[in-house]
Amino acid sequence: PRYHAGEVVWVNPTRPASVGMDALLMHGRAETASIAVVLGVLESHAKGMLVLSQYGSGIRREFEAAQWRAVHVYGRD
Repeated sequence: PRYHAGEVVWVNPTRPASVGMDALLMHGRAETASIAVVLGVLESHAKGMLVLSQYGSGIRREFEAAQWRAVHVYGRD
């Protein structure tokens, strides 16, 4: 896989990810000190859903766009 569990990645939380890019999905609720995140390739952003191929497992997962946001992941260079 491109990224491994426990690896540090840098993101720009103000820059949305585009389809085909590495993306970090962040749950929209920031009520607590920790939030749920998922790292992978953004496959689709249509019909109110975000579709992501998750790194590590390769599983395609769907998320409600109203509750999650996909942010840009900076490359390793």
